[in-house]
Parts: sequence; C-alpha cells; structure tokens
Amino acid sequence: CALPILTRPEKGAEHIPQSWSRGDGHLLFSVVQDQQWTLWTLSAADRRATALGNVRSVDLIDADFSPDGRWVAYQAREANERRMVFVQPFPATGAKYLARQEGGGHPYWSARGDELILNVGPGASVRVPFTATPRVAFGESIDLSRAAREEPNPGLARRSADAFPDGEHLIGLYTGALSPSADPLQIRVVLNWLEEVRSKVPAR
Repeated sequence: CALPILTRPEKGAEHIPQSWSRGDGHLLFSVVQDQQWTLWTLSAADRRATALGNVRSVDLIDADFSPDGRWVAYQAREANERRMVFVQPFPATGAKYLARQEGGGHPYWSARGDELILNVGPGASVRVPFTATPRVAFGESIDLSRAAREEPNPGLARRSADAFPDGEHLIGLYTGALSPSADPLQIRVVLNWLEEVRSKVPAR
C-alpha cells in the first residue's frame, strides 16, 4: 500500500523529520528554505502544521521532544553568533531557556527527561541536569565519555546517538565503522553482556 504523505514542502523547501511526541502524536520537523531553518510541529490527528514559536537558524537545526512531550530541546545559530541549545515548552508559549552558556549542539533527552545530552566539541559531550519545577533550571554540565562514538559537527550533520529507555545506556555510531576498509555501517545491540562478564570472573 502507498505510504501517506504527511507534509508537502513549498517549491525550493525541504522538510526534515526530527522527533516524535510519544504522548499526543505530534511530529517535530525542520523546514529549510533559502539557507534559513525554522522548526515546526505536525498534529497526527488533523495533519495541521504549526510553526514552533519563532525558532530561526542560519544552519542545521537538530531538535528532540522530551519523553513526556512537554518540552522541545533544539540547537540554533543566529547570524554571527555561535551555536546554542535552547529548551521551549510545548505547545509554545513564547518562552525559551538557554541550556548552556558555553554553547553546544546535537541535543537529546535522557530517558527520564531529567537531563540533556549535548555535543560540545570534538570527542566531548556533557550531561546537563534539567528541572521544570518549581521553575525551569539547568544544573552544572557533567562530562560524558564519548569514547569510540562518532558525532559529527552539529552545524553540518544530524546527531548519531540516542538514549536507551533504561536510562542507563546510550547508543551511537561506532567510529571504527568510518574506515574506508570497514564493513557497511551497522547498529549492534549487545544483550546480557553483564552475564558474560560475570562468567569470566572467578567466583569468590
């Protein structure tokens, strides 16, 4: 059967899917036209597209719904400014909050929605604690190892990592797969790895 077409971009524009709201069925997508990026949502119920506030960027927007669907984290860069990560309520109220003064990109949420994970430089990521009550606040950045993971320049390419539902693990593209002689890119999930480790450790 033919797949439904959710959006129809204007001539010269592109629509790029970003994230799906688990609760109320909204698709978050970016629109790029004339080298300008904006952020939109689409309701699955009525197929109505709506701009998310006044989000604008001169290069790639990467965005993610929080697990409860109440917040959107996104990266954006205005002309002559560095790339920053913001959080806005959903539906939009006009409010927006800067997640980290030092900048960053490729934002995505922890499974519990209490942290943002950001790409902040070559080989460097951080966790940024987030709370919405009694007011929106962000904690101090916490270094997060990105050993063997490849996350490209957030101004040029989409993120290649995400959080597992268990809240304890991340999944991402392995840098060894980027070698010209390597096998085609694969996603590998290792199950019961801790049991294998225990089997190799002498019992005490």
